[in-house]
Amino acid sequence: MKKVSSGSKPSKRPKQETISKTSDEENLIYEDPADDEFESEEGAIIHSGSSIGEAEDWEDFENLRLEDTGTGDVQLVSDPNYQAMEEEESKEDIVKEIWVGDSRKLKVDEVLDFENEAYDLFYRTSVEWPCLSLDIVQGSINSSSFPYTVYLASGSQAISGDNKIYIMKWSELYKTKDDDKEESSEDGISSSDEEEGMEAKMEYAEFCHQGVVNRIRTNNELGVVATWSERGSVQIFNIKENLDMLEKQGGLVKSPSNTIASWRMGNEGYGLCWGQNGWLYAGGDCLYIYPYDGASWAHSQTLTGHASSIEDIQRSPTEPSVLATCSADKTIKIWDLRTANDDSQLTINAHSSDVNVIAWNTIETSQIASGSDDSTFKVWDLRFTDKQAACIKWHSDSITSIAWNPLDASEIAVSSADDRITIWDLSVEAEGEIEPGFPSQLLFIHQGQEDIKEIIYHPSLNVLISTAANSFNLFRPSINVEDE
Repeated sequence: MKKVSSGSKPSKRPKQETISKTSDEENLIYEDPADDEFESEEGAIIHSGSSIGEAEDWEDFENLRLEDTGTGDVQLVSDPNYQAMEEEESKEDIVKEIWVGDSRKLKVDEVLDFENEAYDLFYRTSVEWPCLSLDIVQGSINSSSFPYTVYLASGSQAISGDNKIYIMKWSELYKTKDDDKEESSEDGISSSDEEEGMEAKMEYAEFCHQGVVNRIRTNNELGVVATWSERGSVQIFNIKENLDMLEKQGGLVKSPSNTIASWRMGNEGYGLCWGQNGWLYAGGDCLYIYPYDGASWAHSQTLTGHASSIEDIQRSPTEPSVLATCSADKTIKIWDLRTANDDSQLTINAHSSDVNVIAWNTIETSQIASGSDDSTFKVWDLRFTDKQAACIKWHSDSITSIAWNPLDASEIAVSSADDRITIWDLSVEAEGEIEPGFPSQLLFIHQGQEDIKEIIYHPSLNVLISTAANSFNLFRPSINVEDE
């Protein structure tokens, strides 16, 4: 069997993958993707609301040998040479090589693995069905010190009649343990002592949803989530009761669906964004505006400037009435809702193919990033839109999601249909490649998920969270800038 190992020695260089090959097919581990479980960075499976016990007072018969007692009898005794022999055999069976994932797909006998030292934090988990979208929920625990607790909302892509909204709580998230290093971190957390025996947990409340959830967005001030359904409807759900039940009961909670608004659009869409004061913006074949009066929402305006479907919507970090949209018509448009007409204030001919996603930099607020089916992502300075500020073509397939780090104005994460997530530092000058195939601005490559749909940064914990066909991932790369 081959093991593909994620990451290498931490540095401000691209983290790569290595393939480890073993000849023992009995070492294969089969995982059920439908299980609601957490897999910690060391491979242990942690079930919601339970812990894994270890057998006591058992010996490994392979670690024993027969020894003559001198009385004509023999007895089993521990063989001190066994472990050394086993380790040597294991080393002989494993062949490692650097693997980035662009030259070929994994073979049947290969699985992805990773090196602990490549990550400060890395957890994987899944629910019953894959989810196309996720967003942050404001929970009762909001500490920025370890162990982390993260609250999320996501919506499923299930068979007809079985779709759900999940309100999740991931807790007891410690730093990834590096067995080769036993030192305390800057915040005083020891990876060898305080984390020993701690188990991550995932608990969630679920309720039914009509149709696949194309996009989900939370409004934490109002305690609601909005969804775009594949059935062509936009809905708003109150999740206060669901979150309260989750906090009180824990584990898996089947909670009621509290729909407080719903609109039938006709065609399905993906663009969805909350504005200031509870306003909701939805984009399908048009841009729909839903003001909030403090009690309810009502459709007030439809903007038709795009020539094709709206794929994503972002609101300005500084101007409550200003929106950005991107479309399958290859453009980005900037809208000011204070104007009386339906025209956008700015149109950018952004890409050579569909523009799938955009992200507004919340620190450098004149910057918008875009990702396209043409496999490029670009950065635009809204003060000088005749030319992109940056254009990077590294991924080998469509860009599926893009996110600025809310704590670092120059750091941006990108996911692609090539099953890779990359992290880039745009403050570094594009001075060629640090190694063949690795641009100087590329910080990290994360792999192991299939069909990645969306990535988000947690607003305060400096971790990335991604959703894909086979899992959720939560991680923070170990990037040591001093090595550069």
